[in-house]
Amino acid sequence: MPIVGPSYCPARRPLFRSRAEARERVLLYSATRRLTKGQGAQVVFDAVGGPLFEPALRCLAHRGRQLEITSAGDRRLSFDLLDFYHNESRLFGVDTRKRDATASAAVLEALTPSFEDGVFQARVIDRANPLSEGCSAYVQVARGEARGRLVLTP
Repeated sequence: MPIVGPSYCPARRPLFRSRAEARERVLLYSATRRLTKGQGAQVVFDAVGGPLFEPALRCLAHRGRQLEITSAGDRRLSFDLLDFYHNESRLFGVDTRKRDATASAAVLEALTPSFEDGVFQARVIDRANPLSEGCSAYVQVARGEARGRLVLTP
């Protein structure tokens, strides 16, 4: 089952609503169609929302499902409702804050085989920074200076 997980680089945020935004949308769509032999993804797990919501929605196969867990930037959006229902797409909102540790552990346990088999790839961690350096770490990410995730430690 093809699953797509769009990602968003905060360093590019000021470029949205520009050529860069258009390029990101085309790349997401064309890569998804190429990888699925033109069919689209059965599931799109959108951990970005906002600017990538509609481009991610366009990547769905017929009767595909899109899961939303957050929204970066503007929480309000619009999309082509006609395309949505002609494709018989399904949209699910998942609020992970409503799951306790036991429920979260069950989800993580169910996902473990996909990580072990390489279906899901964990993000590369660039480095750990103390929480006291959180502001400078945020600035580094926003400027695109981090080559992976920055982890804040107590």
